[in-house]
Amino acid sequence: KDISARRVKRWGFSLQELVQDPIGREQFVKFLEMEYSSENL
Repeated sequence: KDISARRVKRWGFSLQELVQDPIGREQFVKFLEMEYSSENL
């Protein structure tokens, strides 16, 4: 998946921007799983 830099930059403004975006939420879940933090969801 090719994610635009503009989209990623928007996620940096707030966690709400990240979790409201379906792709952002998917990427965040992947990050949490890598960090063994998926139980925090």
